[in-house]
Amino acid sequence: MAPAKTWQNESYLVCSPAKINLFLEILGRRADGFHDLETVMVRTDLCDTLRFEGRDDESIKISLVGNRNFCGTGSTNGSAGFPLDHTNLIVRAAEALRNYAGISRGATIRVHKRIPSQAGLAGGSGNAATTLRVLNRLWKLHLPASTLHDIAATLGSDVNFLLSGYRAAICRGRGERISPIRLTTRHNGLLIAPDSGNATAEVFRALKVPQDYHSATKLISLLSNGEVRSIPTHCFNRLQPVATQLNRDVRATLQWLVAHAGNGLMTGSGSGCFALLRSAAEARRLSRQFGNCGSFVTSFQY
Repeated sequence: MAPAKTWQNESYLVCSPAKINLFLEILGRRADGFHDLETVMVRTDLCDTLRFEGRDDESIKISLVGNRNFCGTGSTNGSAGFPLDHTNLIVRAAEALRNYAGISRGATIRVHKRIPSQAGLAGGSGNAATTLRVLNRLWKLHLPASTLHDIAATLGSDVNFLLSGYRAAICRGRGERISPIRLTTRHNGLLIAPDSGNATAEVFRALKVPQDYHSATKLISLLSNGEVRSIPTHCFNRLQPVATQLNRDVRATLQWLVAHAGNGLMTGSGSGCFALLRSAAEARRLSRQFGNCGSFVTSFQY
C-alpha cells in the first residue's frame, strides 16, 4: 500500500492570469493615501505558471524558472521586476496567510513568468491571488473565500478581482468591492507591452483627480449583451494621458495600435497597451506586423 500523501510532498501546478482594464476612472484620494476608483477588469488567457510544493521547514522559497517574451529573447522588464525576497507579492501573500492561520509551514514556489512587470497587467497581483488560493489548499487550512478576500485586500488593489475567478467585473473602492459582469461571448485583442515599464506610484503622483467623472454603465451593458464592435468606443482610462506624457513608448505604442487596429487603450497604470479586435486571426496577423522586438507582443482572449 502506498504511503499516505501529506501536505509536505504535495505539488500543484497552476496558471496565474493577467487582467486588463477596459475602463478605469479615479474618483478621489482616500485618507489612507490610496485612491477610490471604478474600474472594469477582465481576466485574460495570458498567464504565468506557478508550481507549489510543501516543505518540511518554515521557509517560503521562490525561484524564477523561465522568463521569455514573444520575440524569443529574455524579457528585460520581467526578470528585473521579479525580486526573490520578502518584497515579492508571492512571499507577502504566503506570509500573510500563514500569520492569519497561526501556523509555521513552508513552501517552495517556482514561477515561469510570461506576464511582463510594470505593464498594468497585475502579474504580481495575480501571483498573490494564486498563492492565497493554492496554499490554503496545500496547507489544509480550509479558510473560506471571504477570509482569503480579507487577506487579499491588504496586498494590493487587483488581488481581489484575480482571486474571485470572475471573467469580468466592475470593481470599486481600492478594487476590493467586486460585482461580476456576465460575458456572453469571447473577445479577442492584441497586447503590446513596451520594454520600458511604468511605476504605478509615479503615474498616480502626476494625476490630477477630475471634477467630472466618466461612467462605465454603457460599457457594462455592451459587455453583457455581447456587442463586440461597439465596446472599444466606450473603453476609457483616466491614467492614460498622464502615462503618455511620462513614457514616450506608451505614446508610440498607442499611436501604432490606433493606426493599424483602429483602437488602442492602456491598461491600468501601464505601460501595457491593447486593441480589441474582431477575431483571433486578426490579432495574430497584427502581432506579426509589429516590428519592435524590444516589446512584449501577444494576442489574447478574455
